[in-house]
Amino acid sequence: MGVVVTMALLPTSLVARMRARLADPLTRVEFPPPQPGVTRFGAFETRRVALGPAPEPPGPAASPVTVSGLRQAEERLGFAFPEDLRQLYTEVADGGFGPSGGLACLDAAVARYEAYRAVSPSRGGQPWPAHLLPFNLSEPGCDAYDLDSGAVVLWDEERLAEGDSDAIWRSSFRVEAESLAAYLRVWLERPTHPEREGDLLRSATLTHLRKTLPMLRAMTTAEREAIGVSGPDWEAQMCRAMGVELGDVGLT
Repeated sequence: MGVVVTMALLPTSLVARMRARLADPLTRVEFPPPQPGVTRFGAFETRRVALGPAPEPPGPAASPVTVSGLRQAEERLGFAFPEDLRQLYTEVADGGFGPSGGLACLDAAVARYEAYRAVSPSRGGQPWPAHLLPFNLSEPGCDAYDLDSGAVVLWDEERLAEGDSDAIWRSSFRVEAESLAAYLRVWLERPTHPEREGDLLRSATLTHLRKTLPMLRAMTTAEREAIGVSGPDWEAQMCRAMGVELGDVGLT
């Protein structure tokens, strides 16, 4: 591994946005573990039912790493952390937030690096690159911090199914973001888990109304009143009760 270069600190605004995400376990990571419960959109709802024992509800966000904890990790690894990575762990939290299932805690990241350096996950005996520190351990593969350039590199473990050559091993690595800040910014700009669920339910609502409204229109006033649908603006009322506007449905 080359000399660790000095990286720019993460922007203050980026740190503030990440801290705000920590408060809610449903926005803390990109894909939180499923929890039993109900999500509502207008008159529609989805229910998540646990199969087998219900998972433990998410706890509070992890505290930041202490300075002494960071120094111990650096001593184990034999090199100092770049400033932006140091800032991430000591000013935001000790993992548990970020893209996919969230960044690993510092101990887990260090342990994975040590394990890969001791026994490489390659199939042809190629060593794990000394400059790549795995810090998002969502499997298969991981995201690793490039200690030489400051980029975030995706290791695609599934590529190894194609063979054990040096070329395939090299091709299993690709730059995912040119910097840690860029990597985190992409995550923050993606829809949160509640936003994605809301979009799905809104889409289901509109699909339902596009099928239901024409059938109700074909009924007589007396037939609609018999099933509780009445009033001169019944279409708009029905749509608002389901969380959308009549114009969103797209019917003429």
